[in-house]
Order: sequence, then structure tokens, then C-alpha cells
Amino acid sequence: MNFINNILQPRRRFLDRSVLFLLGMLLLSQPILAKEWEFDLPITEVSKSSSERQFQSSFIQVSKGDKVIVHIKNNSPFNYAIRWHGIHQTDNGPNEALSGTAKRLLSVHKNIKAGKGFTYRWKAKKAGTFWYHYHFNTS
Repeated sequence: MNFINNILQPRRRFLDRSVLFLLGMLLLSQPILAKEWEFDLPITEVSKSSSERQFQSSFIQVSKGDKVIVHIKNNSPFNYAIRWHGIHQTDNGPNEALSGTAKRLLSVHKNIKAGKGFTYRWKAKKAGTFWYHYHFNTS
């Protein structure tokens, strides 16, 4: 080690800082911040603020790489269609409601009959805010 008067010389300091910097960059590049989000969204009542047979909903905010699981349960006596916006669902596995074409769309639509439910699963390809809304479905 290069010490002069018990002081570490600049060459060694540069090496120490470089190693710490590279280690930090390696750790930051790993998806250690990805989370798994699980939501239960019951359909129970109709909002008076709704218009054109669309019903208000909440937003879901996720980070890139997060795994999102959403359980929808239609507790109402009516059939509803749920439309999702902003979600790339290309790796979501056995979502039987989605055809090969629908998996590539940014807007995904699923009918849920009274008393039934459905689970959406996807991995967020991008960070952002995703939203859904209900449509009253008479069929």
C-alpha cells in the first residue's frame, strides 16, 4: 500500500471509488425494486356520476417489472364488461379471455357475468398509471 505520512495516496483512492461506483451500477441495474401487487376489485354498486353506461374506477400505478394480479368479482345482479387501458398483455399466461390479437392491444375488454369473477395477471413492461372502467352489459 502506498502511504505517505499515514495518508492513502490518490491512486488507491481512485481505485476504491471506481470499484464502489461499478458495484453500485451493477446493483442498480438489477430488478430488485420490482414488486408484486394484488388487488381485489368487487363490483357492487353503480355510481351516479357515470355516463353513457360507463362506470368510474380507480387507477393502478406500477413500476417497470412489477407483477400485477387483479381479482375482479361481480357481486352485482348485472353483467358488466371491464375495459383496461394502457396495459401490454403479451406474457400474461392463461388469460382465456384474451385472444392472440387482443394480447397486443392497449385496451383489453372482458365480460364478467353476475356472480362470476376473473383474474388478470400481467408483468408491467413500462412504468405508469393504468386504468380500467366498467360498462353495463345487457347481453
